[in-house]
Amino acid sequence: MTQKTILDIIVKGPRDALKSVTFIIFFMWQSVPAVLGLLAYTILVRIIKIEDYKVFGVGAALAITAFTVLLFQLDNGIAFVFTNGF
Repeated sequence: MTQKTILDIIVKGPRDALKSVTFIIFFMWQSVPAVLGLLAYTILVRIIKIEDYKVFGVGAALAITAFTVLLFQLDNGIAFVFTNGF
């Protein structure tokens, strides 16, 4: 029954089925970093009682540092990063 329903959805709307599969794959791919980020935020702000702006500042500094290190490791420069991704 379930297999027939899935096949009917694919036949009736292949574009919507492809969008749904793509969404599910990317959601599963990004759910681990999102959960880890929320867990770190909860621990730092709610339990350890560090101010929000300090947590955001350190996170932004880490992101900028990682981006800068990535740029200097690549021979092609920033255009390569923006056209081909990280």
